[in-house]
Amino acid sequence: MIRKATTYDLTGILSVIEEAKARIRTTGSPQWQNGYPNEQIFLNDISQEALFVYEIEGTIVGVMAIYPYEKTYDVIEGNWLNEDDYIVIHRIAVSNYFVGKGITKKMFDYAFDYFKSNNMRIDTHELNQAMINYLIKDGFVLCGKIYLEQPIDKERLAFHKCTK
Repeated sequence: MIRKATTYDLTGILSVIEEAKARIRTTGSPQWQNGYPNEQIFLNDISQEALFVYEIEGTIVGVMAIYPYEKTYDVIEGNWLNEDDYIVIHRIAVSNYFVGKGITKKMFDYAFDYFKSNNMRIDTHELNQAMINYLIKDGFVLCGKIYLEQPIDKERLAFHKCTK
């Protein structure tokens, strides 16, 4: 079941995130290795009603933040598929025990349905090959590069999926 996250879910959310950070670390990617994302980020997502969890038998196995817009996507080295309204996925992660079991696909499908959107954008680090491979397999198109508002390691690959 996918539902909006509450503050009561923080322990489970942080557990899934720590597992994902460890997986990313093994690839040599610096993404998520500098204290981000952290509890405060997730509390902010919850307060904005933007954080969702995937729960199986009372255990959180997936997490994602969904927003209707991302300022850093206003400038891209490349071109989005269109300029229509879109949703953006941030901080998506799945528990180690559920990687490869279709949880990410179900979360993406839920986001499209819940927000009644035909456009989804997401970014990832160029060394996060597992995410890149998944996005391409799921029909996302690599549209170019965007740059985060942070002092180092700003560059991200920008993907877009349009269902119409």
